[in-house]
Amino acid sequence: MPLSDLPLSVFFLVFLAVFVVIGLYPAWQRLADRLRKRLKDLGETIDVLAGNAESATQASPAAAATTTRHLNDFELLVLWQLSQGDNKGLSRKQINGKLHLVPSVLNKTLQSLGSRGLVSVAITSWFGIRYFLSEKGRNYSIERGFIPIIHGTHKAS
Repeated sequence: MPLSDLPLSVFFLVFLAVFVVIGLYPAWQRLADRLRKRLKDLGETIDVLAGNAESATQASPAAAATTTRHLNDFELLVLWQLSQGDNKGLSRKQINGKLHLVPSVLNKTLQSLGSRGLVSVAITSWFGIRYFLSEKGRNYSIERGFIPIIHGTHKAS
């Protein structure tokens, strides 16, 4: 079937489809770049936390106790912010919402807390990163008074 025998509507539909694909290509590129960047950031964060968590489990308990005793002010602020958050975890934006830290300082602080085993990371369904207190971080926050614990309830008779 020669090309001249095709109806004009087929040519119009092919032209329209090519036009739409060409128009959407820059948006697809931006989306792919954002996705690649998020996956790269996520991979670096998980590598740092996983690599340091392995070395922390191999260290002695006395060494682990001393590492959590000497937190700097930024680490204490971020730990306090995570302690005040709910159990769903907090994103970097939520953590930094009240603290107003420089992004590089916040990144170093989260990596440091992760290497000490006080913070854990989870991936949300939309490739977001959430930070949680680990069991060790929760215990440390309770010890420091960031999380209030009611030891017993007194029933009036």
